[in-house]
Amino acid sequence: MVPIAFENEPDSGLSEREAAVLRSRVKAYVGQAGPIGSATLANLLPVSLSSASVRNTLAELAEKGLVEKAHPSSGRIPTERGLRFFVDSLRGTDELAPYERRSIAY
Repeated sequence: MVPIAFENEPDSGLSEREAAVLRSRVKAYVGQAGPIGSATLANLLPVSLSSASVRNTLAELAEKGLVEKAHPSSGRIPTERGLRFFVDSLRGTDELAPYERRSIAY
């Protein structure tokens, strides 16, 4: 497995397009509880992309281990790594207060 950097780090390892497609894929996956088509995903993106561009980007994300196909005829779904990337990108970069650190330590 190739390590990836997360979005809140200086070098995320993903292009802006890849990050946007991954975020939309995870949100759609959680909302629909399953895969959705690339045309639907293209409509959910904050930028204008064709469904072919979305499929190409999903193929790039698959090479990075962030999405996979549940079976040959299905749409791609986020892998555990893809979900971890998404969750980590949601976290703020603020430092924890000392009392928060203490409560976590105990």
